[in-house]
Amino acid sequence: MENGVYNTTPFPSSEKPRPIRPRQSKPKQETLPLLSDVSGSAAAEEAMALAAALARAATRLLRGGLPPSAAYPALSSRSHLFCNLPADNEPSAPGGVEEPWEEAEAEILRDVEPVVELVKDILHSGRYEDGGLLCPDDEKVIVEKVLAHHPRLEDKIGCGLEAIMVDKHPGFKRSRCLFVVRTNGDLEDFSYRKCLRASIERAYPSHADRFIDKHLEQMLVRPPPK
Repeated sequence: MENGVYNTTPFPSSEKPRPIRPRQSKPKQETLPLLSDVSGSAAAEEAMALAAALARAATRLLRGGLPPSAAYPALSSRSHLFCNLPADNEPSAPGGVEEPWEEAEAEILRDVEPVVELVKDILHSGRYEDGGLLCPDDEKVIVEKVLAHHPRLEDKIGCGLEAIMVDKHPGFKRSRCLFVVRTNGDLEDFSYRKCLRASIERAYPSHADRFIDKHLEQMLVRPPPK
């Protein structure tokens, strides 16, 4: 360029243009991570490890008999029914001090007797006709205190719990029992006796056999109050 004007005259044939050498970029210098970045990464790893440990602990607890809505996704449609389960229904920690029989007996009676009386009232009092669905209050108690403890809960629930129904026993037409109404409309009967036995055995392993032999069967066959 001369005086602000590009020179467009071609190079003479005897002269060759000089090759343009590419610029050599300076090698990048590696920078050490800041202390704040290192500490942040360590904190994140600790948080992830803690979350994993909590997840494993929660899984172990759920497998040990916590509210089934977490263990069995089929119950998710009615998961609110399993909230606020009483803490005294949880098994005693292994190696703990064993509760004296008299105290345990009175405690189990307080827990179980109202549930037994409600079940007998539902089945025999005439409040529900054959094929009747339980009202919300009765359903909540039956699901939390009875059905939740069935030894084959997942099989009984199937695709999901929609309601609890009273109807004739499929094998004994002169007696009535409780049914799971699944979300697809199928019905599945369940034994409240099995549920109550499993509940007592789980919550009071040291005294369950003695209590069941002494009280439970008598409570179940005793006529409901009029």
